[in-house]
Amino acid sequence: MTTVTLRPMHAGEFGAFRASVLDLTVDSLITAVGIAAEVARATAFDGVCALLPLGFDTPGHVLLIGESDRGRIGAAWFGLRHPHGIAGCGYLHMLTVDAGHRGHGLGRALLSAVEAEARSRGCAALELNVFGTNKAAVALYDSAGYDVITQQLRKSL
Repeated sequence: MTTVTLRPMHAGEFGAFRASVLDLTVDSLITAVGIAAEVARATAFDGVCALLPLGFDTPGHVLLIGESDRGRIGAAWFGLRHPHGIAGCGYLHMLTVDAGHRGHGLGRALLSAVEAEARSRGCAALELNVFGTNKAAVALYDSAGYDVITQQLRKSL
């Protein structure tokens, strides 16, 4: 497995990262949930603002850049506290591998590095949400040992 190191995200990188988080969330809400684009954009924006009310400077959130011998390969954002207050459980809000680096095992390496960072900051567990339409991410988290806690199902009638 390729070694991935983490470094803190710089304030100057946050705007592009936030825009990427919003775009990915909007795309997922449209594709997986089937809501209108304008509703998806508002939902994503409201969610990010609620989680990061002070943006880059919001306490309790860790914003990281993953790097390898190939340079920057992705980014991650996790909270030290679970949104529902689950003791000792951090929450992985976003893990992204940059487009040019996908398919080389770097997602697994980035996830492992983020887990180690979360552990070093006192998290005994890490939880996340992944849309079922994101098959690559579902496979990554499954192969990394994440268990399904809840499922939301839909059937067209």
